[in-house]
Amino acid sequence: MYFKEEDVRWLLTQIAQRFPGAEVFFDTITPFLSQRSMEGLKITKRYTIPPMLWGIRVHEIPTFVNSIPGLATITVQTYADPFPQRMRLYKILSFVQFLRNLLAGCLIHGRIQ
Repeated sequence: MYFKEEDVRWLLTQIAQRFPGAEVFFDTITPFLSQRSMEGLKITKRYTIPPMLWGIRVHEIPTFVNSIPGLATITVQTYADPFPQRMRLYKILSFVQFLRNLLAGCLIHGRIQ
């Protein structure tokens, strides 16, 4: 999220070339949140989140990951999936496809082949 898409692609490609058999974990945000961060999204009166240059929708992640030579998706989860009791509302909202695509950040687990 802190890099441009082409930089993320380059970094993952470099990791895939240098570390066969490794596993990678990274998280994502949606384009909506990326855009809001670029506009100076304030979380509190004193805290503005840093610019997040790239976002991707949940349904686009497998295509993106599979476009990286040697990288395969193991799992794609929303932030709520590992913590369903703590993030009930987020989990419920992620069942609404429109909201899922708009707001659901993800945790990606991939394997270098």
